[in-house]
Amino acid sequence: METLKACPACESLNKPVDSQSIVDYSVSKEVFAVVCCGECGLWYTNPRPDQVNIGSYYQSDDYVSHTGADAPGLINAMYRWVRQYTIGVKKKQVERWGGHIQRRLLDVGCGTGEFASHMSSSGWDVLVVEPDPATAERARRLHGLKVNNEEWLKITNDQFGVVTMWHVLEHVHDLRTHVNCLHKLIMPGGLFVVAVPNPMSTDAQHYKQHWAAWDVPRHLYHFRPNMLRKFVEAFGFECLSTRPMIFDPMYVSILSEKYRSGSAASSILGLLKGLWFLCSAKLKKDACSSQVYFFRKRNNS
Repeated sequence: METLKACPACESLNKPVDSQSIVDYSVSKEVFAVVCCGECGLWYTNPRPDQVNIGSYYQSDDYVSHTGADAPGLINAMYRWVRQYTIGVKKKQVERWGGHIQRRLLDVGCGTGEFASHMSSSGWDVLVVEPDPATAERARRLHGLKVNNEEWLKITNDQFGVVTMWHVLEHVHDLRTHVNCLHKLIMPGGLFVVAVPNPMSTDAQHYKQHWAAWDVPRHLYHFRPNMLRKFVEAFGFECLSTRPMIFDPMYVSILSEKYRSGSAASSILGLLKGLWFLCSAKLKKDACSSQVYFFRKRNNS
């Protein structure tokens, strides 16, 4: 385990102002501390597995973004159905905010490659990055994608009209370096799309330490909406829009209810609660379980 001495977002050396203990329900059953920076408000997992050893915490059939079409179970089947539907929604959103820029897209953390494949078949020039070797191989096998590793980001001189990170930013170890690197890869006026869980959501407040989207230790950071907007804008972006991911409250609530009760039979209750949380999120800004942030790179940055 590595223990961070400074906040990974604002680099403050001040002692965190709050802490809570969260269980890794899906893989190891270990308990991890999530602490809050008093300067910028970022919640982050600390201590955390280092980059060499964190791979073992992804080795589970329950981690569906890596196991893809091979993962069994009702929740995974629901995840795949929702993912297929939301791919079309993502495409429309990307083209709304970034379609006027060069139709060249970099998908960072492509998982098994469904979104990237859909964009490629829709006429976009698509490149992808996936750090997990087994997942990258699935993306190659399932969709014929040429998958780059994270080191490629540091050495390429390519530029893109759009860079997407769908539930990926919360996983990267070197947060500031990663965002700065992606800024260089986006052409002036280009689009940076970031989707992350929201620890200020209605369902997060309800489930507290049982909220499934803490997902420690795989989720290294837990971004409050205003904190994330300020953090990314400091690298030369402006936030154009923030949109809810409408299916996430149901998926997250089903898992959270299971974690809290210890029973898979609680799925129906979780689904009903998720529908309620979704309705509540429509009435209140920044209240959805997960949100998508659309940033434009400033022309002078």
